[in-house]
Amino acid sequence: MAYQIRLVQGDITLRPVEAIVNAANTQLVLGSGVAGSIRIRGGFAIQQECDVLAPIGLGMVAITGAGRLPMKYILHAATMHPGGYSTPEVVRRCVANAIQAAEERGITTLALPALGCGIGGLPFKLGIGAILEELRNYREVCYHLGMVELVLYSLVEFTEAQRVAIAMGIAVGP
Repeated sequence: MAYQIRLVQGDITLRPVEAIVNAANTQLVLGSGVAGSIRIRGGFAIQQECDVLAPIGLGMVAITGAGRLPMKYILHAATMHPGGYSTPEVVRRCVANAIQAAEERGITTLALPALGCGIGGLPFKLGIGAILEELRNYREVCYHLGMVELVLYSLVEFTEAQRVAIAMGIAVGP
């Protein structure tokens, strides 16, 4: 079963999905950016779960509950070391490992942000291209996942992600 890839503009912490992916650091410290929003909206219990699981390797994924957030799980994908930067290769591993973790848990709907971009320092087009490429690579081999959303916070990012998807020939459904 192939999952649908959707581009969505908005706040990932409000998405009606079973799980979201957090752009984490290897220490799983919920600092700023997406991780900061998760900490603020989801509550301290998420950081407490992260503290038990940390540290993890670059590109690896740790799973916690979602605290007060509307989803069931958060998949913390280590895109960088604390204070460091991300690379397209690490982002690809994060996406692959997040999809594998979602499949292992039987998750049917997953949302992820622009991993590695923003605080991770990866140029937006390069990061989005790496994410979309991995989503395309795993699309046909998933049994449980029915929909994966790439959630872009701003309209500018959303529009640019649409352009990248079109240039790559990737259908990103409504």
